[in-house]
Amino acid sequence: MKIVNVIQILKHKIKMNLLKKRGIQFGKNCYILTNYKTSFGSEPYLIKMGDNVLISAHCFLCPHDGGTWTVNNLYKTNYDRIGPIVIGNNVYIGYGCTIFGNVNIGNNVIVGSNSVVTRDIPDNSVCAGVPAKVICSIEEYKEKNMNLFDETFSFSTKDKKKYYLKKYNDQIRDECKG
Repeated sequence: MKIVNVIQILKHKIKMNLLKKRGIQFGKNCYILTNYKTSFGSEPYLIKMGDNVLISAHCFLCPHDGGTWTVNNLYKTNYDRIGPIVIGNNVYIGYGCTIFGNVNIGNNVIVGSNSVVTRDIPDNSVCAGVPAKVICSIEEYKEKNMNLFDETFSFSTKDKKKYYLKKYNDQIRDECKG
């Protein structure tokens, strides 16, 4: 294993241990892109993730609603609106997503990039948008994208680069000429 890969793995373990100390609960094989800003709000102890969860870069998991600031100032109250975020097994949270409190994300879910999740997302679904809405099932997503999938997930970075440069060489060359 290359020294760069070992360093990345160690950095990830350190980050995950720090998040556990803040109270976030993780299942097995969870991965949070640690080189990019991802925030867990002021109540990270209310966040629980199942197994095989991948959270992409620049996400915000926020168990509280800051809107109570205005209500408290206007009515001289002392309210909070805080609730848990529970993420099931085998979930991908896309780049730039925001997930608010009192939300359950089911098992086998894809949350599209830049989505804002304000309500529960059922099992076996793909959601996207502001606010996020279910747009299809995982099965429909797979069928719709079958012709776009390549079996390169387990390739090394070097082999993946070689594969995709060969696959898209003509397209890249033609686009650059235009």
